[in-house]
Amino acid sequence: MAKAWATGVGVARYFTAYDADALRQNVTEHSAQLVDNAISILSFPRQMSEIDDTARFERALESGWNLRLEKGKEYVVNNLHIDKSNFSLFGNGAKLSTSSPTASSIFIDHGCSNILIEEIVFQGLADGTNDNPAAVNILSNGTSAQRGTSASNIEISYCTFLGGYVFSVIATGTTGLEIHHCKGTGNFYVPSASAGGYFILTQTCYDVDIHHNEFVAKANDRHAVYISCAGDITGDQANENVQIHHNRFDWRLAGGSTGFETCVTARTTRGLFINNNFINGGYGGIGISSSHGSLINADIHDNQIINIHSNLSYDRFCISVSRGDKATVYRSKSVKIHNNQLSSISNRVHGIVVTDVDGFEIQNNDTNVMGSGSFGLEIVDSTDGIIGGNRLQGNATARTGLMYAGNVSSDIIVTPNKITNFTYREEVLGASADLVNSTHQYTRSFSVTSSGSGSISVSNDIDLIVDTVTSTFYGCDIKFKKVYKPKQGDASIVISSGSISRMQNRSANALDNVLSLNLFDSSSTALPLATNAASFRISINT
Repeated sequence: MAKAWATGVGVARYFTAYDADALRQNVTEHSAQLVDNAISILSFPRQMSEIDDTARFERALESGWNLRLEKGKEYVVNNLHIDKSNFSLFGNGAKLSTSSPTASSIFIDHGCSNILIEEIVFQGLADGTNDNPAAVNILSNGTSAQRGTSASNIEISYCTFLGGYVFSVIATGTTGLEIHHCKGTGNFYVPSASAGGYFILTQTCYDVDIHHNEFVAKANDRHAVYISCAGDITGDQANENVQIHHNRFDWRLAGGSTGFETCVTARTTRGLFINNNFINGGYGGIGISSSHGSLINADIHDNQIINIHSNLSYDRFCISVSRGDKATVYRSKSVKIHNNQLSSISNRVHGIVVTDVDGFEIQNNDTNVMGSGSFGLEIVDSTDGIIGGNRLQGNATARTGLMYAGNVSSDIIVTPNKITNFTYREEVLGASADLVNSTHQYTRSFSVTSSGSGSISVSNDIDLIVDTVTSTFYGCDIKFKKVYKPKQGDASIVISSGSISRMQNRSANALDNVLSLNLFDSSSTALPLATNAASFRISINT
């Protein structure tokens, strides 16, 4: 969303600009005029009977002018309601503080439009016992969160949030919300309400643009950005057109109140774009899901995510597309994850996890996971995907580069990925995992050894593609796991030792995942593998 402001008679008029450069130029040109058209809070002195500054701010709002605060001053304001449109509040770096642990600083009523809040320092007194306090709370109409039914065109810029709130900014049902160039630290999670500790919480909002912010977590913080759904309001709950980009989130000190302190979280959204963010720490980097309907059209790219924490009771991730937590399970659709740089040294922290997605592209990501039991990339119950060009790197304790898990995934094209230093390059977790109509466009290999006394073993199978090797009268049958479909003539066989002098492909049954090999001695007599000592290596495309 782009916004620009033009001067009017005592107020600011809002109009929409779709060109970001034009927006910045317009803001620069009109900034001085806007401030000139704002009246100083000094014009509304505190009365002798007033114990704080709330009433004088209310009188200033009633004047019809934009309002300018005095630089370096502190004002004690509790639960100030902005109930007018076309209004700008210029802080000039002044501080707004509260005097109660249950108080918020500013409410923007649901009927307001074209509101600018700029360059204010917010300081609350919340102590974690009440789940209401917010620096800025943008209200819905209470019955519906549909587009255009609540507040619209709200901009919060160049503000500093010093903490002492449950939320720095919370918005419900808002159409047109831009939060940019803000800094913040230190909100409170409220255990009794299982809520709070968010810098930005939006609930069923539209045309949201969150960019160029810097947030640093303290022990009670949970999420830097949470795009959620207004579950207690009737109607469609999906967010629409949400952009989160060019932010820096330091989540290393997030205290693990729940162990799910994912830095950026987004639920059901149609049109979600998360890019060029830097995330350091947290119990998860970026997590998106379908909860109150399907998440559709998400693009996550060019993010750098490092130092994700372990929660040994649950696997964590740098980037995750997950199932919703509601009784009705919705699938996400059309998800792209590309060109991200991801790293973690913590146990059971995975690079990318994709679950219940129809239509996905995972390409050109650089993932480095060094913890015990970690995966570079995990695909769970997802269809119609492309995986390729990823660099998946582990170490001696990391488990698997590319993992398939769950029940059935299908129609996936896997082009070459650079997978190094994992215990297994690829793995199918559990007999239930199945890939249907999927192709792997590169060669795999493994070795088969027979003792000649009935013992047959498989080694160097870093992709874990072999299920069993069975001796037959003509040689052997190699049964592959469900994910792999051998094709007649694709196997290349190299004999390294033993009584077998020649082999050839007998048949390949992709339906049963079996490759049959004829094994011969020097006189072309068929040899059962179990009773003939041999070692050979097979390379195969599946």
